[in-house]
Amino acid sequence: MQSHQHNDSVIGFLLLGLFLSLPGVLIAWIIGRDGHGWEHGGRVVAWIGALFSPFVWLAIIIVFTVSFTGSVTMLGCLMPGADCLAQ
Repeated sequence: MQSHQHNDSVIGFLLLGLFLSLPGVLIAWIIGRDGHGWEHGGRVVAWIGALFSPFVWLAIIIVFTVSFTGSVTMLGCLMPGADCLAQ
């Protein structure tokens, strides 16, 4: 039971660091300092998440930008007088 709980706390610390970067590491420290996994690998995993956080956010921004641009382009083809297939 303890091992499963330890894995859950490490995953939580990773996600906090990954999506919130430095504030996530601070939140993980506040949550975990009372013996909830901070000393058992939580510290390292939270910092690794914070290290990879800019790359994750860059990928999220690129994916949403490409999908939004594609949907706007397709909506432009639905306008009256638009000749998207004539190329």
